[in-house]
Amino acid sequence: MFLYMEITKDKFELPLAVADSVEELAKLRNVSRYTIYRSLSDVNVGKKKKSKYLKIKIEEKEL
Repeated sequence: MFLYMEITKDKFELPLAVADSVEELAKLRNVSRYTIYRSLSDVNVGKKKKSKYLKIKIEEKEL
């Protein structure tokens, strides 16, 4: 299971929004889902070092 988050861009990286899907996070933050996908992808391929969006894997036994 994954959680998607938007965080602040300061040293604290506090969560601004948390959602179960990219679509839900996009609706909460009033942005396109492609904006979130693109930001996550840019970090994965090395174009950017950090993103204000995170994809967090949660193990089922942790719930």
